[in-house]
Amino acid sequence: LVPGRRALPLLLLLSCSGAPARRTAGQGGARIFRVDRAAQLIPGPLAEGAVGDWRLENDRIAVIVSAIGRPTGFSQSGGNVIDAAARTAGAEGGGDELRHVFLYLNETFTREARYDEAMSRNSNDTATLVVRGHDSQDKTIALETHYELATGAAVLRIRTRATNLGKAPVANYRIGDVLQWGAVEHFAPGLGTRFRGRLEMPWLAGAGEFSTYGYTAPGTQVRGEHGSSWSDVTVAAGDLLPGESLEAVRHLAVSVGGVGAVLGDLLALRREPFGTLRGR
Repeated sequence: LVPGRRALPLLLLLSCSGAPARRTAGQGGARIFRVDRAAQLIPGPLAEGAVGDWRLENDRIAVIVSAIGRPTGFSQSGGNVIDAAARTAGAEGGGDELRHVFLYLNETFTREARYDEAMSRNSNDTATLVVRGHDSQDKTIALETHYELATGAAVLRIRTRATNLGKAPVANYRIGDVLQWGAVEHFAPGLGTRFRGRLEMPWLAGAGEFSTYGYTAPGTQVRGEHGSSWSDVTVAAGDLLPGESLEAVRHLAVSVGGVGAVLGDLLALRREPFGTLRGR
């Protein structure tokens, strides 16, 4: 606050002993469809979507997943999140500033998924895209990722299952994501925006001029390496005997208005109590 200057709105999220704040679901249903014209893509300074990609949307957010045969950036196939933005009155509210989200396997860059099949599904309350393939360095490990967007949610649920189809056990297999933050500045609780190296935290966020993103994996910590504009993180690990599977579930929150705009969703997903204070 500066003397003589107009007071600014203040939004704080405070730890409290009560239950998580309840959210009111949006009225627009969730749906997924194949993009067949440019007008259906998400605009923005880092938008990479193209005709033929997949779009998941509801009345709050929209997400573009690249077509299977269209790899972008460091990815070796399509089937990855490349654009995301909040929506206002049916239009993208500001636009995409996220570069890329794709699988990060065994804490090795770029050991990832090579997807070769996609299937969409619209239900009454959830739009789902299922992509299937294998580990880029071990074809005996089958991978299946579900992108799920529920009606009224500002969070994309990402669920990946790795299955050992081989005859030998695989020890300490790890699943996570490469988060290329693009034009947003990444943020970690207790650290702020200036952090590098190997760290462990409950959630991550990234805030830009137009959009804000949050990332968490309920029930576990987000562990990994971080650079100035990227995070390579692991959220699930375990031994895979022949025929066994390992699943990793994480969430990508999308909003506008700074880190506070996604923090409520992240804390609610983690079942951590919080309250909201507004004032001047």
